[in-house]
Parts: sequence; C-alpha cells; structure tokens
Amino acid sequence: MSQVNCLQCGALYSDREFLSSSLSSNECLDVAASTARVGELEFQIQRLQLENDTLSTSLKLSTEQKTTLEFELAQVQLDLKNSKGIIDDLRSTLSQIRTSDASQLQLDMQSLAEKLITETATRSEIEHAKIQIETELEELSARLFEEANSMVATEKKLRLEAERKYAILERQLTEVQDLATSQKDELDDLKSRLEQTADEKDKESAERIRMEKERDELEMALMDGSVSGSPRSSYRLSRSGSNRLSLSSVPSDSAYGSSYSDYEYGNNELELTFHLSDFRFEEFKEFLDTPKNAKNMYISKFIKRTITEDIEPAMRFESSNVRGWFQQRKLTNATQSGTLIIETVNSGSPVSSPVSTPCKKQSIPVASSDTCNLCLQHINTPIMYRIRYDDFDNEPKDICAFCRERLFSVCEFYTFVRLVHSGIIKGTPQRLYLEANRLRLKIFLGRIGSNVTTDGFDEIKESNALALK
Repeated sequence: MSQVNCLQCGALYSDREFLSSSLSSNECLDVAASTARVGELEFQIQRLQLENDTLSTSLKLSTEQKTTLEFELAQVQLDLKNSKGIIDDLRSTLSQIRTSDASQLQLDMQSLAEKLITETATRSEIEHAKIQIETELEELSARLFEEANSMVATEKKLRLEAERKYAILERQLTEVQDLATSQKDELDDLKSRLEQTADEKDKESAERIRMEKERDELEMALMDGSVSGSPRSSYRLSRSGSNRLSLSSVPSDSAYGSSYSDYEYGNNELELTFHLSDFRFEEFKEFLDTPKNAKNMYISKFIKRTITEDIEPAMRFESSNVRGWFQQRKLTNATQSGTLIIETVNSGSPVSSPVSTPCKKQSIPVASSDTCNLCLQHINTPIMYRIRYDDFDNEPKDICAFCRERLFSVCEFYTFVRLVHSGIIKGTPQRLYLEANRLRLKIFLGRIGSNVTTDGFDEIKESNALALK
C-alpha cells in the first residue's frame, strides 16, 4: 500500500486514509503542487550528483597530471643541476687551458704539422701507386684483348685445319671401308675354296700318311741292311719314332703360299718336326681353344712364350737405348696390331699410293739417309726400306733390309696367329703348329740375318761355301 505525505502538516497518510479523509479542494491542490516540487528537486539532485561525479573524475585526472608534472619537474631540475656541474667543469678546464704554458701548445701544433706532412706524403705515394696500378690495368686489359683476338684467330685456323683433316680422314675411311669390303669378299671366296678343297686335302693327308709309313719301313730296312743304296732326301731317318711329325709329311692348308716352307742347304732339305708329347704343342692347343678375343690371344702361354723366346730378341734393336722406351713400345704395338707399314725406297720406281695394310711393301722415290733408324748401321745395300707406325704417321724411318726382314717376319707371325685365332685359317692342330714353327724359324733366321733379299752380289749361299772347302 502506498503512502501520501501531506505538504501542510507533514503527516503521512495511507491511500485509504487519504481518500477517506475529508480534505478540501485547496488542500488537494497544495498536495499536487508539493508533489511536483518534490519531483523537480529529485531531478535536480540527480543532475547535481552527475555533475559531482564528473568533477570528481576531472579532479582525479588533474591530480594524476599534477603528479606527472611534478616528476618531470624533478627530472628537469636534476638535469639542470648536472648541466651546471658540467658547465663548471668546462669553465675550470677553460681556465686551466688559458693559464697553461703557450710553449706546450706550440709543441702540439708542431707535432700536428709533422703528422700532417707525413700523411700528405703518404697520400701522394698512394695516389702515385694508384695511377701506376690503373696504367698497368689498362695495359693488361689491352694485352688481354690482343691475346683473346689472337686465340680466336688461332682457334679459327685450328678449326679449319681440323675440318680439313676430318674431310681427309672421312675420305680415307671410305677408302678403307671399300678396301675392307673387297678383302671380305676375297676372304669369303677363299673360305669357299678352302671348304671345297677340304676333302681333297684329307685324301692327300691319308696318302701322305701312307707314304710316311712306307718311308719308315724303307728306313728301317736301310738300317737293317736289307736294302742297299743311299736314302733319298724325302726319306730321312726319324730318330724319335712314330710320334714325330714333319712339315713335309703334313699338308699345309694355311693362307700363306710362302717359299719358306722348305729351306735348302746344299743338297739336303731342312725338315721341321715336333713331338706330340711336347708341352709346347699342348700350349698351342690351349691357344686354339681360347675364346675368340684379342686380349685372350695375347695372354695365352703359347703367345707369351713365343714373344719371350723369339719376338722380343728379334725386336731388340741397337736404337732402343737411343730412341727410348716410348718409341720402342710404339713399334711393338704397331707390329702386334698390324698397322705397321713397310715401304720400299726405290728412286727409279713410280710412287705407289699408301695403303693401310699390315707390313705392306710400297715403293716411294724419295731421298733417304744412309743410316738405319733401328740398328744404327750404315746402309750399304742397293735396296732399303722405310717404316711408318700407321697411316697417320708423317715421319717415316729409314731401315735396312736386315731390320726389315726382322719386322716383316714378326708381322707375318702376328697376322697368322690372328687369322688362326679368329677362325679364318682352319686346319688340324698339327698342321697349324708346324706353320707357326715355320714362321718362328723365319723370325730366327731374320734375326741372325740369314736368307735376306738385298739385291746385292755379295751374298754367299751354303752351296758356294761348301764348294770352297
């Protein structure tokens, strides 16, 4: 229940009491005016409270600003005090400088002047060195450009020369390929002919074995004295029995139609023989069974033994100590690879075109020296030779006929074993081994200077030497 305050008497009445009271109309108007006045006063009180709060906030901010300003004032006063101390120190120092001796100042000025002179001289030297370095840099730059231009010109010349050589090599390669094609055709033809004559050679071999048996029977009969007369040269006594084979008793089916199969000494014929139980023959059969590879060929025992016993002595020339190991090695590699070219020097014959055939003889009409490049001996034979390591070797070396025979026999042996190893030359191991021994014998004869063609008149044959006895 609400209460009403009477403005006249100040008494409080409840609503019922206020309504039930017998008030006059004037009194009611006074009460309404008093109520309006109370509302206005309450509104003013609220406004004053708001203003009081605003003023309190402003006072608080002003107090904080005052505190900040007082702190800043204290710092400024401290800085001012420090500045005054510094000013006092500077004034005392200035007074000391003013009261100091003038001679000390002169000495300091003189020292500074000397330092200035020294620094000036040093600067002059540095500037002079700088000028020299710049000058040298310009000279080096000019020289560098000159060398660069020279290198470009040289490179251009070398490129043109290389292109020219490439064209020449390409043309030579075409010629070599054509030559290889023709040689391949010839080899195919030779293979076909060898296959056609294989049966005939087998028949001849059987016939020769039969003749060998008859020869052995005849020799045994001669030894027993049952048959009188001297044996023929083709029926000589075999000292080792039935396991001995000779070159004359075994037909050769190699590609070499050489005239050195039989070496005649007077009225007797030198016949090559070997024993089937010889370990060297076993090594040769191992060589035939090795895989078809160039590296395997040169590591076989048979080739190593032949190189040690026959080829190395034949290739050991007097010029080895003069020409050096490298040149000797080039000559050895040329003989092994089949690139060595032997040219005949003949001033009266036309020039033959160089062909890249191993150990191929050619005639070239050029002036030559009188000393052999290998044995270092004077060449006094009507015929002489020159060697080149390959088709690209532009420095041929003069050699004599005796050194040529040694090189040619070595090349011939290497060519034979290469053809055998590649399967081009086929035959029984006995026939191939006898052919290899014949070539080894030819290497030995070339090494000792026997059976060498020199077109001279001072050659002495065994028949003539025996006739002089």
